[in-house]
Amino acid sequence: MTKQGLMIFAQRSSIILLGFVTTILIATYLTPHQQGYYYAIGSLISSYNLIELGLPILLVQLSAKFYHKGNTPALNYAAVKKSQNIQFLSFIRWLGKYLIVISLLIFCLFIPLGYLYFNSAYPNESYIWFKPWICIVFFTALSVPINSMLAVIEGMGKVKLVYGSRIAVSILSAFLIWFFIYIGKPLYGPGVMCFSLCLIAYPLFFKKYKNVIKNALFSKENYTFNAKKLVWPIHKKSILMLIASYIFYFSPNLIVFYFSRSDAGKLGISIVIASSIVSLAGSSLQSHISEMSRLYHINKKNESNKIFRNEYVKTMRYTFIGFLAFLIALYVIDFTNLSFIKDKILSMQNFIFLFINFSLMQALTSFSYYFRLRDKDPASHIYLSTNILSLLTSIWTCSLFGIEGLLITNLFFILVLCGPLLFKLKRQAHVDFI
Repeated sequence: MTKQGLMIFAQRSSIILLGFVTTILIATYLTPHQQGYYYAIGSLISSYNLIELGLPILLVQLSAKFYHKGNTPALNYAAVKKSQNIQFLSFIRWLGKYLIVISLLIFCLFIPLGYLYFNSAYPNESYIWFKPWICIVFFTALSVPINSMLAVIEGMGKVKLVYGSRIAVSILSAFLIWFFIYIGKPLYGPGVMCFSLCLIAYPLFFKKYKNVIKNALFSKENYTFNAKKLVWPIHKKSILMLIASYIFYFSPNLIVFYFSRSDAGKLGISIVIASSIVSLAGSSLQSHISEMSRLYHINKKNESNKIFRNEYVKTMRYTFIGFLAFLIALYVIDFTNLSFIKDKILSMQNFIFLFINFSLMQALTSFSYYFRLRDKDPASHIYLSTNILSLLTSIWTCSLFGIEGLLITNLFFILVLCGPLLFKLKRQAHVDFI
């Protein structure tokens, strides 16, 4: 594994390790209803990604494309007119304005959204969620530019800086969540990651990148960025994947919450476990996105293809090993002596359904990195349709059969509609490899 891969692996490992402790504390000290609210709040606030329209997931590749085109380190120039990388700086200026608008929209829309959702589900319980929700929305809106700018810096190849910062954010966030659990205010927990990002990243940006922020956002030089031509052709395809991914990750918990807060807690904590395994397994592939993009855009497509092929195989292998190891550790060996947690998470059968869903999703999203380099996203329409059909049907099956009905519904649609697509994408990519 490269140094970049090790940094991403270390960052995601720290999240999983700290998340494991947090999961134990949540399962131990939160009531089933509190646990349901905890993960429902987290699922609802995560829908801010829909406001961003999927752009942040493209920023590593876009940054690598525009930054390398100039072949000069634009961030160190005090004057824009002296820089040979005008396109990169104009990209930053456009992105900054875009992110400010998104932050304002999130703040204005999500406070009433939270009221409508939680009050319609369980009236007269606003005393439980209202104050935490206001704080979470505020810091989420404030942190939106940070994640995007970190992706831009990662695209420039500054992986150690980006993931070192994220490790610091993970550590601070974990301690803050534990503190809120200790003082009996756990529902502030879903917002501490955004708070920690603001506390650590904003000083970092203004210390290390003061010139580029000043040049890109406040320069009087007349330079423009044609986002319609340079971003929108690929952005419009990623929007569909973004909506589909949100439905996949977060809508099940919001559906279950309406029928049972305690079951929503079980599903929420189980999705966190599955997401952690998927994230860790894909860390090596994630670390190579910038390099694959650079090689592709300087016409070294064979080298780019080779990297993807190797990383895709590793990603799927690690995903399978991670899921299998978890099931054996908790349900077969039970060496953790944490049997009481089983009452707060899914049964082994339902976990298997969940893991198959996440494995197929991992394969699809991994291929999407490959095809986005070619300004394509052939999985987007089918993946979105699959998740919409699953969402609509799950509302009915969940009301009748609970969590198991929802998970089987999701598995049915993803196997029937996305299974053949995966086979087709693999064959299509194999032709390029040859």
